[in-house]
Amino acid sequence: TIEHCTEGHLITGVLKEYSFLIKKVNFRLAILPIIKILSGLILHAIMLCIAIVIIIINGILPNLYWLQIFYYIFAASLFVLGLTWITSSMSLFVPDIANIVGIVTRFLFFGTPVFWNISMVPEQYQVILKLNPFFYIVNGYRDSFFNNTGFWEHPGLSLYYWGLTIICFIIGIFVFKNLRPHFADVV
Repeated sequence: TIEHCTEGHLITGVLKEYSFLIKKVNFRLAILPIIKILSGLILHAIMLCIAIVIIIINGILPNLYWLQIFYYIFAASLFVLGLTWITSSMSLFVPDIANIVGIVTRFLFFGTPVFWNISMVPEQYQVILKLNPFFYIVNGYRDSFFNNTGFWEHPGLSLYYWGLTIICFIIGIFVFKNLRPHFADVV
């Protein structure tokens, strides 16, 4: 799902990609972003399985903390769904949204400690990096596989992430619902 975010056109262009369905009266367009996210989760699951094999080969044995990966996948999917409802509906009216989303999400992705640890950054700047919603997910994966840390051990970060996700989700529903009647006019 994060991979889909870094490629702005993948999540933003979902309505354009299936524009032939927009003029269908009985088709619920809101499921198109859900289908796009689920299809991305298949590739994510394959990559996750490969990563798990590599982790086990390196001597880290599975434990109960690994199960919270499902929580983080769910959390990332909801955040991306809210973003997709916003950006895909807006991109029909402002085509450059896909480029903007691609730039912003790529910037956020590279500001996320994927291949580096946040402890490498001075403590006063770590707060800024933690505002990035991708940080919560990436750090959650790291905590699950390597640090044996539960998501409940970071209550402030969890509240921030879920607050941001709920706001994004509600705005996504509002934008999609209000722009939906005009989709057929601009396709």
